[in-house]
Amino acid sequence: MAATAAGLTVMSNACPAAPPDVHLVHALLRVTDCQVRALVHTGYDGLFQSGGSFAAVLTTLMTLYVALIGYQLMLGRGGLRIGDVTLSVVKLAAILSFATQWDTYQAIVVRVLFDGTAQIATAMLHLDSATASGGDIFDRLQRAFDILSAAPAPPVPAKPTGPLAAVPQIAALQSLPLLGGGVKVLALKAAASMLLFFSLGLLLATKVVLGVLLAIGPIFIALLLFDVTRGLFEGWLRATLAFAFAPMMTVFLLAVMLEILEPSLAAMVEQRAVGAVHADTAYSVLLLVLVFAAVATGLLIASATVFRGFRLPERKAPAAPQVPSPAQARSTPAPEALASPAARTSAAVAALARREERLVRADGGETSVRILGSTGASAAASRDPWTPPRDQTRLGDGARRITPTRTVSGTASRRPD
Repeated sequence: MAATAAGLTVMSNACPAAPPDVHLVHALLRVTDCQVRALVHTGYDGLFQSGGSFAAVLTTLMTLYVALIGYQLMLGRGGLRIGDVTLSVVKLAAILSFATQWDTYQAIVVRVLFDGTAQIATAMLHLDSATASGGDIFDRLQRAFDILSAAPAPPVPAKPTGPLAAVPQIAALQSLPLLGGGVKVLALKAAASMLLFFSLGLLLATKVVLGVLLAIGPIFIALLLFDVTRGLFEGWLRATLAFAFAPMMTVFLLAVMLEILEPSLAAMVEQRAVGAVHADTAYSVLLLVLVFAAVATGLLIASATVFRGFRLPERKAPAAPQVPSPAQARSTPAPEALASPAARTSAAVAALARREERLVRADGGETSVRILGSTGASAAASRDPWTPPRDQTRLGDGARRITPTRTVSGTASRRPD
């Protein structure tokens, strides 16, 4: 509570009241801009500067983030690449710079979002950049408000005379302010209030909301560290951009509205100098101000709709290799079936050679031709049971020379003396 009271005291001392000679529009703009800037600075100092309450929280979050990256690198999980590690280092440096350096945060975030849109409006509308409040567009607004609010008071009707004076109801009815031009005066007063509210009031409201968002901005910038809290940062960024561009669009709309409204205001001044303001002039001004109020409301909705679709690019994890299911593996043809006929033939010959070599090793050195021949004969016999069995002579037996066996007796083998 003491820190909050001290901050409010600093803000009030830093923004003195406007001098009496300054008109209403410029006085409100100067005080509001000064108070919003002081609010952003005070909020930043209270959060992340030395001795702030969130400095320890930021240190803990960054330590946890670095520990998670190291854990993923040690275990080889998470699909981190060199580019991802580089982006993580850049993100850490940016968050640390924005959260601990007020000069960096003010130069890049506050000035771009708070002052950048006003400078864009100044350049596009060719306003006088010497005035901090946005140029002569606000002088024109002040003149329009003065003309509308300078309407004379409703005329007081004279007291009835003659026979009507005796009737109290008629006397009370004639004393109402809506009679005798009172409706025109009320219409002009309402138009002045609505014009000031939907132009200057809307501009000041968006600036105050923008100041609050910028004051708590370092918290949401720190939440950019983790993917779980990334959506909170995106929401804050969308809201900040919407309320940063809303004042610029309000100034554009005010410039267009004053271009349309100023001819009617000039006619009103001439009519007032002659006598009284015509009813059609008063009602046309009121209608234009009502249209301006409706368009200003729609402009805020349009700004929120435009920035609602803003998304930060997401890091895509590397795709895991797809393992085909057993059904897909069975239905997928072998590479040999998809090759050319020559490749299939060579693959079949190589497979046959390997099979014969395995069979030779298994049979202890016998030739595999016998096995192939017997296998083919048995297969043929199984196909046709009426076919007589073929000779089971091994291949090559018919061409072999059979040497006759000679019996040598004991007497024949004895040599004569």
